[in-house]
Amino acid sequence: MAQAVRVQIGDGSSAARPLLEVRDTGTGIPPDAMPATILNLAGSNKIAKPYLAGAYGQGGSTTFAFAPEGTVIASATAESAVGVTFVRYRELDPRKNKNGRYEYLVRAGERGVGRLPRSAVAFERGTLVRHFDYDFDSYRGDARESERSLLALVQTALFDPVMPFTIVEGRARFLRDATVSAAIVYAGRFARLQSAGGAIEYAQSVAIPLEPRGADNVAAAHYWVLAEPNPLLHPDPRHPIVMTNFGQTHGTEERRVIVDLLRLPFLKNELVVQIELDGLSVGVRRDLLSTTRDRLKRGARYAGLIDAIVEALGDDPQLQAANTRRRLLLLDRQQKTDYSKLRRRFAELIEKFAPGDEAAAKRAPGPNGSVVAGGDATDGTADSPPEPLPTLAHPTFLRIARRSDPLQFKRGRRSIVTVESDAPDGYLAVHEQARLVLVDPTLSSLTLVRTSDFRGGRARLTVRTTLPAGGAGVLGVRLTDAVDQVFTDDAAYAVVEPPPPEPAADDGKSKLRVPEIYEVHAADWSRFGFSDASVGRADESIDDYSIFVNMDNRHLRRLLMTIDYQAAGIARMKSSYLVQIAFYLFLQHEGRPTNPSIDDIALEEYQQRELDRVAQTVITSIAAVERIDSSALFDVDV
Repeated sequence: MAQAVRVQIGDGSSAARPLLEVRDTGTGIPPDAMPATILNLAGSNKIAKPYLAGAYGQGGSTTFAFAPEGTVIASATAESAVGVTFVRYRELDPRKNKNGRYEYLVRAGERGVGRLPRSAVAFERGTLVRHFDYDFDSYRGDARESERSLLALVQTALFDPVMPFTIVEGRARFLRDATVSAAIVYAGRFARLQSAGGAIEYAQSVAIPLEPRGADNVAAAHYWVLAEPNPLLHPDPRHPIVMTNFGQTHGTEERRVIVDLLRLPFLKNELVVQIELDGLSVGVRRDLLSTTRDRLKRGARYAGLIDAIVEALGDDPQLQAANTRRRLLLLDRQQKTDYSKLRRRFAELIEKFAPGDEAAAKRAPGPNGSVVAGGDATDGTADSPPEPLPTLAHPTFLRIARRSDPLQFKRGRRSIVTVESDAPDGYLAVHEQARLVLVDPTLSSLTLVRTSDFRGGRARLTVRTTLPAGGAGVLGVRLTDAVDQVFTDDAAYAVVEPPPPEPAADDGKSKLRVPEIYEVHAADWSRFGFSDASVGRADESIDDYSIFVNMDNRHLRRLLMTIDYQAAGIARMKSSYLVQIAFYLFLQHEGRPTNPSIDDIALEEYQQRELDRVAQTVITSIAAVERIDSSALFDVDV
């Protein structure tokens, strides 16, 4: 199938201006139809075809803009002549026109494109688009490599293409080794992740109904936990959430969603999330997707989508379990600081200088109005994944896993119903006609919030009930498989009161978690992603709050190397540095901004520069207290 579409890059006028050619062997377009289809900019031929990727943009003019020397287009069906034309850009009088225009070559005195008889040219049916001197400066590398290349571009733009295609490197300077194939097949990140085997620790898919609720307004979340960081599988650790429409990337979300909203900091480099927008209603998609297809509209619809994603992933206990496993693995050799005195000093600092409004805002509902993951009680477990059940190609049964009889649903909260089957992993995602649904005989007592896919013979249905505490009923679950066989099961349930909220502190102030403090030394830098310039970091999960301080930071090391102190004096200075840096990391973490419009990368870089300045300030303070000449500690430009 990949041979049906070939994207080839060839020699052009320079390394930054190659020849770019796209050739498909599809049905093709007859010459008479080309003006109304492939050459019809801003036309309406795709509006009624939502399965076409160009439904939301001016695709032709977007790519023509990168080919200033023009573009040749040819197409033919199996029976038609070959239609041929040339597209160019013409600048218009800027005093009268905002923009220039694209125009294509036609036969003299007509509006039709040129024609070549099939007998006169060897042209297989399909379409050819050849761009001359394409502006490819940022992707000038070998097309088969994963950096600064054609492959890098399609990996960014097409997370899950509707079909695989072939990339061909045709430039002479990259083809000197005749033993290496000039062509590679690209099937998309989704396909690579789905077939990664042992490189994937955990994977799941969840259907996410959005408002207004209906069968035609459901997004799908596919997510994978990598066994370890892997640049071949992860599209971008800084932007791990990818939004796609029919496989094309329309936007990404920064990892602060994983760190701050989901509170899974130890998965920030290993969790990949794809949000499919294909199943959304036309109106909702119009509210989300821009006409230029280069970004998502970050309005109320987008905020609701992020809320739904956070809630859906927050309901999966295996994500929390994976986060906890990584935290414990990271700390398996790490000694927590023995800080009975330090803890008392730290507590005094918190009491005297507790974070104010910024931290209170962070503890309030999240930036999109939602509570962070873990805010709602569910019937999940964060233990290690249960033993997988035997599976077949298609299911032969369905049963509700009964943790209690009747099932216990918390009033006004989300609750999890786990079902078991011999359906294989990812069965619902692979077979579009397969369905797992809730059956509520009362038609009103229960609401299905979302459904997960099967993994290890189990799937989850997240439900919410409107009944008061003491209410009861019976729910049913129905699985329709890919060949229309139906399997059902039912179970009784009872509605109980949710646990009471944690009481507030006596002084009425917001109750803050006191973190554990760990020292990190040079031998463990690689495990923490530290260097000699690193100061430290704070990580907060649902089940843990830890601060890691780099005790081999270059400023501290320089201080200790410039003094002639006994062990007790060195220990005193290290302890002072530890508690002050830890407290600043605590303040920085508690007061971190939650505004999603702030660029995550720029914010992180700024925070690292601030930490470096704080480390220098603390070192200078320690030197002053110890009466050490601090002029030797830093190289200062005056």
